[in-house]
Order: sequence, then structure tokens, then C-alpha cells
Amino acid sequence: MTMNKLSKNQQGVSLIEILISVLVFGVGILGLGSLQIASLKSSSNAHYRTTASVLAQDLADRMKSNIDGVIEGYYGEAISCGAVSRLCRSSACSVEELATFDLQEVMCGSKRGSSREGGVHGLLPNGNMTVTCVGGCRTFPVLTPRATHNIQITWNDQKTDGRQTGDDQSRSLTMPVIP
Repeated sequence: MTMNKLSKNQQGVSLIEILISVLVFGVGILGLGSLQIASLKSSSNAHYRTTASVLAQDLADRMKSNIDGVIEGYYGEAISCGAVSRLCRSSACSVEELATFDLQEVMCGSKRGSSREGGVHGLLPNGNMTVTCVGGCRTFPVLTPRATHNIQITWNDQKTDGRQTGDDQSRSLTMPVIP
């Protein structure tokens, strides 16, 4: 008799325990999903920073190999992704043409048929690049040979937290170069 009385009082208790455990498990899974999304966005943002660093280093190396173009100030000119007058990979170019080619390759990417691949514009969201000379640059008629140049690349990072408001965050990388 005591066995029957005990079982009547216990009816439905295990169902409530199961429902609570499913609720706790579901909240945990949602938390893990949110953490995974934030991790993917952070990984993507780190990739953008690495890409910007590699592109800035690429231009720095190109500037060091065309020191006459640096001295003449051709690397400080505005960068246009329009048609390249001459592909300097396979033909001889003037220092000005080589500087323009270098800037366009890094900013706009390599020419592949009728389109371009890579570069700041193709690899970074809302990417842009500027090259400025700092101190002693415009000593007429030429630049000081060892003047510092800043290669600045800007792009947009993705928001990693849903509580952040506004647009994606603008990031930049500045690499000083002394050719």
C-alpha cells in the first residue's frame, strides 16, 4: 500500500525534469552558436588585417626596387584603377610608368583578361590605399632620397557583437617605408 501511495504522488515529476533539462540544453546550444558566429567574424577581421599588411609590404618592396620613381615623387600620386597604359611585368617601362603600374597592381589587383583580381579593392571590404611622404619630400625639383613614406590601407571590419550599433567599423593599417 505504501508503494501505491508513493507512486501516485510522483506522477509527472520526471516529465518536468526532462523539460527543464531540454530548456537548459537549448539555451546552451544557442550560446554556443552565438559564440561561433562571433568567432567567425573575428577570424574574418584578422584575415583582413593580414591581407592589408601583405599588400602594404608588397608596395613597400616595389617602391624599394624603383627608387628613382620614389625620388621623383611618382608614388605619391592619386591612384586610378582605369586602364593601364603599359604592363610593366614583361616590357621595359620608365620609372613613372613602373610607379603607376605598381600602385595600380597593389590597389586594383592584377589584370586578368578584361578584369582585375586581388588588390586592396578586391580583397578588402570598402578598401582604399594612399601613399604620403612625410618630411623633406618636396625639396624641389626632386624628393629627398631617404624620406619616409606612409602606406595607409583602410577597410571595414565586421561587427562582432550584435549590441554594436551603426555601420561596420573602419580600420586602417599604416606602414612607414624608407626606400
